[in-house]
Amino acid sequence: MISLETLQQHPSAGGKKLLNLPARNHAITLMKCRSYLDFSTMHPKWALLADHLICQHIPKRYHVHDAQAAIHPLLQQWKPALCTGHSTLLASLKTMFKATLQHNVNFSPLAPSPDLQRSLPIWHHLSIATDCKIPNNDKCAVCHQ
Repeated sequence: MISLETLQQHPSAGGKKLLNLPARNHAITLMKCRSYLDFSTMHPKWALLADHLICQHIPKRYHVHDAQAAIHPLLQQWKPALCTGHSTLLASLKTMFKATLQHNVNFSPLAPSPDLQRSLPIWHHLSIATDCKIPNNDKCAVCHQ
């Protein structure tokens, strides 16, 4: 019996160059994540729709009551619901976010410029300690949003 690893090797190494479909699909998902996280002028149009859909699937435990305060899950302290029974988020978006969690993708620039710092969302900020109770949704915060 020939092992799967042998069949996936290059013919010069005795294999048949069989395609590893799970690895290929994972690589496609990571490339999709890469294009989704491109915040330059080349930001894909589908990412804007994805942001809108993702903002509709924020679990209640994050206390995000205003959808306009939710901008991007990797720039803020909330994550979309990914459990199959609790979320109706598209499967491709769930897979994409599971890949970001698997590879610990996060926003951590080495030396952010002042312009970048000013452009980050203040509501549900990443740097806030999780044990700290911040009134993101009180009357004053809603007025400032």
